[in-house]
Amino acid sequence: MARPRSARLHGDADGFRAALASLVDSPQFSDVTFLVGRERRKVFAHRCILACRCPGLRGLLDSPPPAPGAPAPAPIALSSAQPEAFLAMLEFLYTNRVHLTSVTALEVLASSVEYGLDDLRQLCVEFVMGTLSVETACEALQVSTPGPPTAGHRLPGVPSCRPAEREGS
Repeated sequence: MARPRSARLHGDADGFRAALASLVDSPQFSDVTFLVGRERRKVFAHRCILACRCPGLRGLLDSPPPAPGAPAPAPIALSSAQPEAFLAMLEFLYTNRVHLTSVTALEVLASSVEYGLDDLRQLCVEFVMGTLSVETACEALQVSTPGPPTAGHRLPGVPSCRPAEREGS
């Protein structure tokens, strides 16, 4: 008698990733809204994706989704998060990829630690280590120093290394 055979076959991963990326910050089919940053930017997301990918957000999403036709739940305020960093984190949650820049990397790193996203944290650390310079060393030190995060993830009493921020403070 022939043994049953099985195989795990994969479809087009790039197409799948692109389809999920199209849902990032899309109000279509979203069932959770965040108000991010001091400017309270509306960011749309999908409860099922956030809950299965991010243990740190799961607690914020524990309430049952609204019944069809019921009013939408109140938005979740994340006033200490930076919108660009939060969107980069969502990109990672939806696609398992992230676009980092020297401007967003440290904020995304801080968010990855806050929300328990170890894979994202590791990617951020690799990026920061690969792009570390005299201009970014002080900022990296501030984020890496243990202690409670403060607004903007800066430690009290430690000035910014960026001249524009020093002059504007």
